[in-house]
Amino acid sequence: MKRIRPAILLAVALLAATSPQVLGQKLPAPRSTSAPRSTSAPASQPVPPRYQMVMPPGFHRVEVGSRVALCEDANHAWVRRVLADTKPTTMPTTMPADLVRLLAERRELLKGRMTADLSLTDTTAVDKLIDQTLLPKVRQLQELKVPVFYLVCSRSRLRELVQGGWSDPRFHYNRAAGDVYHDPRPRLYDDRPMDDTLLSAVYNDDTSPDQREKQLASVLRNYEEAIGAALGGHALAVTQVAVVEFIDKQAIEPLKLKPDQSWFGQGVETVLSSRYMADLSGADYEQIVGRLLRDRPGNPVRSDTVDLLHPADPSSMRPEWVPAYEDAMRIKSSRVVHDLIAKAGQTAIPMSFSAIRASPPADGPALLKLIATVTGVDLSNDVKPQ
Repeated sequence: MKRIRPAILLAVALLAATSPQVLGQKLPAPRSTSAPRSTSAPASQPVPPRYQMVMPPGFHRVEVGSRVALCEDANHAWVRRVLADTKPTTMPTTMPADLVRLLAERRELLKGRMTADLSLTDTTAVDKLIDQTLLPKVRQLQELKVPVFYLVCSRSRLRELVQGGWSDPRFHYNRAAGDVYHDPRPRLYDDRPMDDTLLSAVYNDDTSPDQREKQLASVLRNYEEAIGAALGGHALAVTQVAVVEFIDKQAIEPLKLKPDQSWFGQGVETVLSSRYMADLSGADYEQIVGRLLRDRPGNPVRSDTVDLLHPADPSSMRPEWVPAYEDAMRIKSSRVVHDLIAKAGQTAIPMSFSAIRASPPADGPALLKLIATVTGVDLSNDVKPQ
């Protein structure tokens, strides 16, 4: 059984940490940390057909600007009024259009930092990263359109629709409760066309007309805020994943780290990519990296229990435990590197890179000794299980 590629683990963590309700991010193919990368192309997966919303019988579209509601004739007038009068939600400052602008404005800052941190001799590599990878990915997200429809009706009318045979993937009828439940989570796909998204603006039968209007306005604001946050978080995650891949290829792979040294590469990818995202977005670095240094609630393997100098062999584990262990190892590795920089300063990484390239350490303990020599920081206790 092969190890999961560290960059994939970080990619999954990024998507969960920045935008937990966003689906569909394509991740790079796995590779072993101790075996050469396979050159064979991965088998292509069939693209599922785009889901198209089915109009409930007796309903029609009410469209005002980019907002579209589905309602019956009796509700048409007030629904149109709410769609027109509800002010648009303020979007986060990490929307794809913002990142396109920031990549232009802060190009030289990123180039300087990445070239120095990674000890790159070819500065054009960062230009290629920005022009050929980051900008195309972000512009693709900039063109992303989420087809959203708001279903406006009473709860009893919704039950009639479902019991009469109408259905939608986001609405689920619970026979025991005799009620219909709705899944409102945003779902973004950048690897296939977006599905139609039908959202609930259903009100109780005894809701007053005034409260119905306030409720619809609240649904509009809440979902537009949620989709903005999801898209902004997704754009940042996609950007950071690409940066992680760049760090991995340009700086980590050439070191040819052994299994008991791989923690250094994993930690560097997390910490430096987070730093570059802070440089790009203007967000707080500790807030960005902090989300990736915490144990994930659903992971039964605690990072403190991992021995970085004696990593477990994936072949000795049950397959379902491998991702959990590898993620815990990534988190602990990232904490160790984060603490190294906190104690020794930003130059700790390039100094370590230079020393490793000049005299590759034989094993994990030798790597620790080398880092202590060039940075003055002893990480021997940090890599041990607690």
